[in-house]
Amino acid sequence: HGYQCSYVKYGKGIVKTAMFVGKKKAIHVPVTKVYPSKKMAASIPKRLRTFRYYTYVGKPIKNLSSNVNVAHGLMDEFTACRMGMSDNVALFPYRVSRNADWDAWETFITECENDRLAYGEFKYYILHYLYYAKKHHPKVHKSIVGNKKFCQAYRRLESGYAKLIKDYEGSCPSSNSC
Repeated sequence: HGYQCSYVKYGKGIVKTAMFVGKKKAIHVPVTKVYPSKKMAASIPKRLRTFRYYTYVGKPIKNLSSNVNVAHGLMDEFTACRMGMSDNVALFPYRVSRNADWDAWETFITECENDRLAYGEFKYYILHYLYYAKKHHPKVHKSIVGNKKFCQAYRRLESGYAKLIKDYEGSCPSSNSC
């Protein structure tokens, strides 16, 4: 995604991912040791397997960040969906001011609902990855949860995303959702 970038610190061989966490702020997260997401894939209940499961966990595309850097890549996708939600919420007043027609509102609602679902899915995949690592790959688990920048970026992304969802829900005429 265009919201993040990976780079190597020359001379040290440290790969970092720049996670955009909002308000012109990026956290540079060192990429730690990972295990392939397909190892945990079978442990995700079938009832929780949406289309994103197959794309990012169950049968990930070879060069997709969630397959290459797994937990870090899943957070990249989480960030991208958060940015989509942020853009839509920011455009809400504009749509109101322009007396948007049904097609415009349908697009807005569809995109926001898609991003709202993505919030739960990616949060689950990231946390499940860590849970599975704790049981089956303790060194990987320790390296990720010991990565202060990873934890800091995750907390910022998750809380910012949750706030965007509340903002979206608050902008709708009904108290439940659009």
